Amino acid sequence: MISVRFLKNQNDIVFMEAKGHAEFDEYGKDIVCSAVSVLAIAVSNGITEVLHFKPIVSVNEDGFLSINIKSLPSDQIKACQVLMETLLLGLKGIENNYGEYIKVEVEEV
Repeated sequence: MISVRFLKNQNDIVFMEAKGHAEFDEYGKDIVCSAVSVLAIAVSNGITEVLHFKPIVSVNEDGFLSINIKSLPSDQIKACQVLMETLLLGLKGIENNYGEYIKVEVEEV
């Protein structure tokens, strides 16, 4: 199962972490893992390549990906919210359809 955790600070999403494997299908055919990866990487690219901000992004081959914007200036955190909220919405949509393979949680910090 993929576990996704979002952290909010004063209603702004400042962190997202996805870890694990969906095991919906074999490697290379797993549409749930692919969907999660595409959404998260697209948002990460939007923050770095479109907005030109420098979040802390971590990715490894063990099914781990995180986007951390906690240390960005507050105006940049605000500018990232459309992308981060879109990521949350997209992952919640995947959870609605494939809930036995992905769990999305949101915590206030």
